[in-house]
Amino acid sequence: MKNSSANKWQDAYFGSAYLEIYSEHLYEKNKIAAETDFIIKTLKLNKTTRLLDIACGFGKHLLFFFKRAVPAFGLDINRSYLQFAMRKFPASHAKKSPLVQGTMTRLPFQDGAFDAAISLFNSFGYYPLDCPDADLTTLKEVSRALKSGGRFFLEIPNKQPVVRMACENPQTLQCGLEFAIHEIWEYDKTQNLLHNKTTFNVRGKTTQAGYCLRLYTKGELAALFKKAGLSVVGVYGDYNGAPYSRSASPYLILIGKKETSRWKKKT
Repeated sequence: MKNSSANKWQDAYFGSAYLEIYSEHLYEKNKIAAETDFIIKTLKLNKTTRLLDIACGFGKHLLFFFKRAVPAFGLDINRSYLQFAMRKFPASHAKKSPLVQGTMTRLPFQDGAFDAAISLFNSFGYYPLDCPDADLTTLKEVSRALKSGGRFFLEIPNKQPVVRMACENPQTLQCGLEFAIHEIWEYDKTQNLLHNKTTFNVRGKTTQAGYCLRLYTKGELAALFKKAGLSVVGVYGDYNGAPYSRSASPYLILIGKKETSRWKKKT
């Protein structure tokens, strides 16, 4: 997908404006720390388990995993974000923080390399027009990279509240002293796609971008997990461990476990 339109919107949306706003103005340290602790507890991570953060962005969760002595690897398509993440790591962590540039549809890791993997903050469901099978391909790649019995923590936006927001409040504005984010939302019911047009303004400099995201119900996502060799062993609606509510939860969090039988070699 090197020359696809998907890469063009990624370059525009996940550019310098997004990085500055979300790494500085909208960086919620306590929230990220609490999310990290919930992931560690849910996936039973410790200093001996190897974790892969898929689409790690500028590494906002990675540093907290390192502080809690969990070996964590980061993968992202955006080189500038990875470089930013490395600059944020303390010198003592620099050599222990493997960050790799790559795509989630073709993970540059060996089979069974990780005990667990995560994908957070709306990182799943893109490329629906450029590559309709990208989501299933991603899940198959995650399953391949996990050890037998390894677990995958996936957080995506909860479909029903997102669709309701797009229909009832199709324009949103978020402002700070030095930034503004103006977003226009449209839900395509026929194709089950959320379309977004965003105008970033950072200290008077404007950048226009957008994206297209496929939304999933719990049943649809669980079916994809099964096709990829992942059995659903946990479902949550937020990072407090609340039960999932189709109409009210902010997130749909699925925990998948790699099915050992599917990946056994024939003798």
